[in-house]
Amino acid sequence: MVISQKTFGGLMPRVEASLLPDNAATVAHDCRLRSGKLEPMKQSASFMDYPVRLENGLVDMADALTLYLWKRGVRKEFLAWPGFVTVAPSNLFDDDRYRVFVAGATGKNGTEVEIPSAPVMSEPETDPITDPTLYVQYAFVQTYVDNYGRESACSPISNYITYKDPGTPVRESIVATIASGDVPANVVHRRIYKVLGVYGDKLYVKTNKNGDWEDDLTTGAFDDFTIALNSANDDVKQTLYFSEQFVNQPCAYISAIDNGGFDRSSLCLEKLPACGVTRSAVPPNAALVIATQRYTFFYQTWVNAYGYESQVSDASAEIIYNDGNQMSITAVSPVPEGATARRIYKVITGTESESIQFVWEQAVTPSATPEFGASTFTVKDEDAGDILTPMTECPKDLAWIVNMPGNFYAGFPTSKPRQVCFSAANIPTSWPNAYRYEVREDTVGLAVSGNTLFVLTVGQPYAISGTDPAAMTVSRIASNQGCVSKYSICTMNNAVFYASQDGVCMLSKAANQKSL
Repeated sequence: MVISQKTFGGLMPRVEASLLPDNAATVAHDCRLRSGKLEPMKQSASFMDYPVRLENGLVDMADALTLYLWKRGVRKEFLAWPGFVTVAPSNLFDDDRYRVFVAGATGKNGTEVEIPSAPVMSEPETDPITDPTLYVQYAFVQTYVDNYGRESACSPISNYITYKDPGTPVRESIVATIASGDVPANVVHRRIYKVLGVYGDKLYVKTNKNGDWEDDLTTGAFDDFTIALNSANDDVKQTLYFSEQFVNQPCAYISAIDNGGFDRSSLCLEKLPACGVTRSAVPPNAALVIATQRYTFFYQTWVNAYGYESQVSDASAEIIYNDGNQMSITAVSPVPEGATARRIYKVITGTESESIQFVWEQAVTPSATPEFGASTFTVKDEDAGDILTPMTECPKDLAWIVNMPGNFYAGFPTSKPRQVCFSAANIPTSWPNAYRYEVREDTVGLAVSGNTLFVLTVGQPYAISGTDPAAMTVSRIASNQGCVSKYSICTMNNAVFYASQDGVCMLSKAANQKSL
């Protein structure tokens, strides 16, 4: 933080402010005036009489790049981040939780699991290298998995291992021990991946399709274990990311009702695996009556304490049943972080159509490893509830978020800067693929004026207009005034302002573009 004061007149008489000269101040915020020298305080505990909460590892207020005044009823406080963040207000008109939605450098970790060190690999059995073309070299990475089933970002890359692939016999490598004192709390599993290539912040990897490159925690430690190096057993190629890709997920700041605390709840709700449902073979079920048998599929979702529901799982196997039969469902363990219940849906077939409707809900079983336990429930088509609302996970790298008239949100992902995404109306955790629109140049930022979302790119700006995220109209504004800084974007008097290469530009519904 740099303070430049050209003139400093020292003490002035204490008179009415209007009688002071132009260069005399009446208030000094966060300054020391003990010696006649203007010095900033190292850290501000409050700003304009409001407390300041430092987010995402921010230590010094002077390093903040984003400030937001969060009004939580009678409580008001500033949120400060060290990076660029956008904040959108709640979609609820009378929200007693005063929630706000945040995207950008949020600091919200999508895994919350500590990242392991690089795996230490021992060389496989030595074999004289008579023909170098028969040998390959690979490095490896590892991840941790906690008792919620969350996987960490990948470790740094290991040492390289040289082996013949395929070899006779198949070569093996030993993954070294991780002592109990070095294993983070709640970590129960580790996975090994073979690195195919590194491309910036991401890397392409493969693991063993039989699950042989995984290791369970034993008495607080990971013992050394052997992996077979045979590409015939490789699984499909996957993409892993280094830690930077995991710490900036979009999230909701949700105020507590009974105290000054709050929670950060991720907008990215992973889906559960397909549910294992079978027709119970024990009473009260009687033998299956062929004449009245029915066919269906089951699905499951999970919800958190704030009522946000995940996207639906894949379908179960086909189930044959009679109306009123009892069903058995398998356990899910561990459950996603924050899950409080799972909901079971089934396909209900009518005379002219079919729908997926709610049939049963199960609360999470609290324990050291929370789970949805194995259980039973009864199916009667006439008791089926609400029709399932299709959900699509919010982009994990959402770089921007703004609210639109009509109670939906807009943003764009860092990995796809030419794709503008919209959420479903009143569901900030669902961003359907059908609500995504393309522009031809990389997006710098977004701003809203009326029913129009202005997309400010490195080249020509775009206007996306409408009141329904499923039926927005995209138009390109015929001007080459690209946005040169996301920090310059602001909305004032229903017009959008930003800095271009030729000066400050204004966009509004009435006049598409003006240069000031």
